[in-house]
Amino acid sequence: MAEVARLYAHSGLLFGLLHQSQRAIRNMGSRDNWGGDFLEIFVNAPLEECERRDVKGLYQKARSGQIKGFTGIDSPYEMPLEPFLEIKTDELSLAEGVELLYQKTLPEIQL
Repeated sequence: MAEVARLYAHSGLLFGLLHQSQRAIRNMGSRDNWGGDFLEIFVNAPLEECERRDVKGLYQKARSGQIKGFTGIDSPYEMPLEPFLEIKTDELSLAEGVELLYQKTLPEIQL
């Protein structure tokens, strides 16, 4: 994943990577390897909010032991240490979150 991401970045393409742990970022190497083109956006949905939104009942299954290794239940979740931007989904509407993302990141993007 890291090498493909670097190739995209060095080609001048704008792209996003989704990950659920700091381990993924560490495995991609130092932020210094990315230069100024790396923006970590933390879309923060607290565990309670994730459980409330869970229409498939996965959190309930994980809590009852039917699903093992479920992030946030019996597998740890590593929050970002210093994200460029945090979008708190339990405090902002979807439209507000998108607007915040747009307002904070657009000035950082050089096309």
